[in-house]
Amino acid sequence: MKLDSKQAKKLLEKAAEKEENRGWVKHCIAVGETAKTIAEALNKKGMEIDTDKILAMGYVHDIGKQGGQYNEHVLDGYFYIKELGYDEEYASSCLIHSYINNDINCTGGGYQKNIPFRTNYVKNHNYTIYDRIINLSDLMCTRETITVEDRMIDIFERKGIHETSKYHITALYKLKESLEDILGYNIYELFENTKGKSNNKEKLIKIIENSGIIQKERNDYMEKAKVYFTKEITAESLIKIYEALNINLTGKVGVKVSTGEQGAKGYLKADLIGPLVKHLNGTIIECNTAYPGKRNTFEEHMKVAEEHGFTSFAEVDIMDAKGEFKIPVNKGKHLKYDIIGENFKNYDSILNLAHGKGHMMGGFGANLKNQSIGIASRNGKAYIHSCGQDENPDTAWDRPYEQIEFIESMAEAATAVSDYLKEEGKPIAYITVMNALSVDCDCDKNQGDPVMKDIGIVASLDPVANDQAFIDMVWNSDDEGAHLLQERIDSREGREILPYAESLGLGTREYELINID
Repeated sequence: MKLDSKQAKKLLEKAAEKEENRGWVKHCIAVGETAKTIAEALNKKGMEIDTDKILAMGYVHDIGKQGGQYNEHVLDGYFYIKELGYDEEYASSCLIHSYINNDINCTGGGYQKNIPFRTNYVKNHNYTIYDRIINLSDLMCTRETITVEDRMIDIFERKGIHETSKYHITALYKLKESLEDILGYNIYELFENTKGKSNNKEKLIKIIENSGIIQKERNDYMEKAKVYFTKEITAESLIKIYEALNINLTGKVGVKVSTGEQGAKGYLKADLIGPLVKHLNGTIIECNTAYPGKRNTFEEHMKVAEEHGFTSFAEVDIMDAKGEFKIPVNKGKHLKYDIIGENFKNYDSILNLAHGKGHMMGGFGANLKNQSIGIASRNGKAYIHSCGQDENPDTAWDRPYEQIEFIESMAEAATAVSDYLKEEGKPIAYITVMNALSVDCDCDKNQGDPVMKDIGIVASLDPVANDQAFIDMVWNSDDEGAHLLQERIDSREGREILPYAESLGLGTREYELINID
């Protein structure tokens, strides 16, 4: 059931009947109105935010305080809104508003008690533009709109300075700046109380440093992603590393792998991946290419798939052969949506099986590229390559863009696919085979020979960590040809996809490497 702003206001009016509630009620009203103002400004930049919804979410974000127990008000509010029968997104705003990212310790109150439901909810939450606006608005309001600097000083005075305060401040400014990147100006310009003021992160950092409390970064206490590694590149080791993930891909399993352009040499071969695909009773899933070649139509693509041996061990599904559909991009600044193959809907679980190598446009290709460009339909590929400007493969290549915008667009598309799968309750696992390490992609018909020796296989449930492990192994290699792949990657700003994908919440670059040999 939807909650409109009038209904939300009534809930506040009822709570305000008790005098002790009136302070936080005024805060809720300020947050709702601030959020609405920010949303209206973003809509002028091309976004499509429901301003009444954001107003309602702001109004009820602290409704859990009505019982007088402030410590766990985020949970009390969540369950209260759920009991009233309102949709999950309204209940979620009560819980998520205190946490800027998927870490319960990224909050103004320091380390949080581990309540499993809350910890897991925050950790697995897909932050929407609504969440991000409410997060920021809450940290720009007391009983009126103020600067985040004044608000954080208010929080320091009431809740003290903690070991995570600097980490929280850093995340807060990253959030604010991500919205300002869309607006093109400082959010303070939207409000009379803050107009003309500038960001002053240094002031807050100085207050924290003067407190004498030693600060800890997220990595000091957050669990790292697990990345499994084997140096053996065999059909048996591929199955072994999949099983190390301890994930059960069941139902109709889609195995996303590049079929390789006609003339390419490095694509993953049938004798290597066939046994794992059969073990999963999987289907090879692909989409047509946006560039002219032998894989931009269903008929030609299927011929190449057969020539490369894929049809010898599994069914091959060119997912956009009969259509496509759009999924939302909830986070980012270039894409409003992602366009993926229609048949992607048909799969219950996914194995992202990538070949690690260089790439002429992206610098390198592994799991993130396989999930963004790879799952996008032909039109979707054009949309990503043009950084959200054009869906037409015939004209998209002529659109001007900065290289970093393309790299970030790939991260946004990969995140959209991950968000879609989470929303549908469909699991996904990630494996990258690091062999035939050319500076060119398997999509290049003139793909060059490998420039360095094979490394092995990495697998994870975190695509950012898995790609980071691949990059680290290339950079840590003593192979005399490694510098050629490094140069290709950095000449295309390829490594920049990793911190940006992490900032979108797709995964973490911090990982524990587990050798299974």
